[in-house]
Parts: sequence; C-alpha cells; structure tokens
Amino acid sequence: MELCNKTSFSDQKTAQEHLMRIFFEKRRKEFSPNREYLCPKCDTWHLSSNGTIDYVYNLKIKELQDKIEDFSSNRKVVSQNKTQSLSRIIKNDLKAIEKRDKIRDRTMESLQEKIRTYKSIMQNLRAKETIVDSFFTLLSTEKDIDVLKGLNKYISSKIIDIER
Repeated sequence: MELCNKTSFSDQKTAQEHLMRIFFEKRRKEFSPNREYLCPKCDTWHLSSNGTIDYVYNLKIKELQDKIEDFSSNRKVVSQNKTQSLSRIIKNDLKAIEKRDKIRDRTMESLQEKIRTYKSIMQNLRAKETIVDSFFTLLSTEKDIDVLKGLNKYISSKIIDIER
C-alpha cells in the first residue's frame, strides 16, 4: 500500500468534519475542498475540490438533522424519566394517603366504641334514676316496714348489678 502526500483522515466522519470546518469558517480559497473520498492507494480519506458546494451543505443539513433527532430522543427520555418520577411521587403519596385513611378508620372505630360505652353508661344512669324514683314512690305510699326492707335489698342488689 502506497502512502499519499495529501492530508489523510482515518475515517469518513473525521474527513467530513474537517471539510465542514474549512467550508463554514470561511477559510476557503478559489478552489476549496467540497467533498471527501476514500483513496484507493493509501486506504485513507482525503478532501477534494472536485465536486459541488451542495455536497457540503447537504452534509451540514444531515448533521443538523442528526442533532435534532438526538435532541428529540433525549427529550423523550427526559420526558419518560419525568413521567416515571411523577409516577413514583404519586404512588408514594397514595401510600401515605392510604396509611392516613387506615389510621383515621382505626381512630373512628375507637371513637365509635367509646360512644357506645358512653351510651351504655347513660342508659345505666337512667335505669338507676328510675329505680331510685320507684323506691321513693313506694316509700311514700307504703307504710309497711317489711316491704320497705325487702325493697331496700332489691334496690341495693340492682344498683350493685348496674355498677358492675
């Protein structure tokens, strides 16, 4: 394989980048390079002024299109990452809400149990009042001491039962 005296580039992409840099940096001369080619002698890439300027413009257009495509795909990835992050945040918030709901439900059950207990106590107090009222009613109408003693025992036993 022979070596050329021309500037050599290891691959086509490097040659294209150098070509565009020359073209767009206004370092052009009357015969500036406007395309790259693979040399059959040395098997490396060179620049040539045989070609059209449109080739360089098309290369730049392709480069810009590739950048736009990369940007779009990166934007999609970022969007997916944001969606996943939001999804995780929402899931965590839902778990926290479920936990608060369970605590609230347990608290409500506890409060309802207390309410039932208080209602029962109130009923017992009303029953005690009824027994005491009945006792005093009987006491005022009955004159028999034996009857009063029996009622006293009965009422005392009921009050003890209710207090339990």
